[in-house]
Order: sequence, then structure tokens, then C-alpha cells
Amino acid sequence: MAKITIDGIEHEFEEGKNLFEACAEANGEKLPHFCYHPGLSIAGVCRMCQVEIEGVTLDDVSEVPRAALRENDRVFVLTGDSTLAIKDVEVLWGDADHVLVTGPLDDGDQVVVSPLATPVDGMKLKTLAPEEEGKEARRP
Repeated sequence: MAKITIDGIEHEFEEGKNLFEACAEANGEKLPHFCYHPGLSIAGVCRMCQVEIEGVTLDDVSEVPRAALRENDRVFVLTGDSTLAIKDVEVLWGDADHVLVTGPLDDGDQVVVSPLATPVDGMKLKTLAPEEEGKEARRP
């Protein structure tokens, strides 16, 4: 027998029963649904389920590339006057590619992902034109 916990109560159901049927059986009543019918095969084409998710709502959260995270809690931002702003952030969650942070980031901020040898808050920055991206800087 397989087990599922709903609202803190553990329920057992037959192996092979789909999750919708197991939840409906455990609930003891009809569940709201969009496309399920016991006489039809489950093709997985609907991709719509009605759910309620309990938890904390996160406000003022930004998703940034993991490569943009510096010293574990800082993000470099290109300001409107082409200078560097170093902003302290708090990492809430992350995976291999992205992190969710909260802090003084604003919509439209341009996050710097290029390596900077000696970053200083307020230093002038130059953006590369699209055709220059990927080229290494060279000194004459």
C-alpha cells in the first residue's frame, strides 16, 4: 500500500492509483477538477490543476543569476550614470543557476555578471555592444 498525508492525516491507497483518485478517496468527497474523468486515460495533456498553497508571501524579491552574487550577499548593479553600485542583499533561496534575493534592487536594475578585478562602489563602467560580448579585453 502507498501512503499520502493530507492535512496532517496519513491515508493508505492501492499501488498504481493516480494521485487525483487517492486524494479524492482520502477526502471522502468530490474534488474540484478541470479535465479528470475515471473513464478516460490520463494523457497528461491538461496541465491544469486547482490548488491552494499555504505559506508566506514574499514581497520585494528578485531573481538574479547565481553568477551575479558576489561574496555570498552582494550584487553589482550598473546605475543610470554608468557607475557601479554595490548592493547588499539577503539570499532567500537558490539553485545551481539562480538565486532569489531581497534587498535594494529595483525593477530595471542592470545586474553585472562580468568579473571585475577590483570593484569599488561608484567606479565608472562601460557596457559592451552586443557584437563585442564574449571578446576579451585587450590592452594596447
